[in-house]
Amino acid sequence: MKARYRTWLAVPPDERELARNAHPPVNGQKAIVWDGEHKLWYAQPGVELSLLDKWLPRPQNFSTNDSDPVT
Repeated sequence: MKARYRTWLAVPPDERELARNAHPPVNGQKAIVWDGEHKLWYAQPGVELSLLDKWLPRPQNFSTNDSDPVT
């Protein structure tokens, strides 16, 4: 599935180069871009998200209360 909008990614610092090289440029622009204001990586519109699946956020993996931490 191609991104229709800016898609935020969860990229650990030690995987940034791997993420940046996971997708070829789109329309002459980098597919993965750093947003300095939000301090997050994102995929540009038009990027094939299946190539970035490893870094797509998975909200279902987060705890919903303090008594059930996700480790």
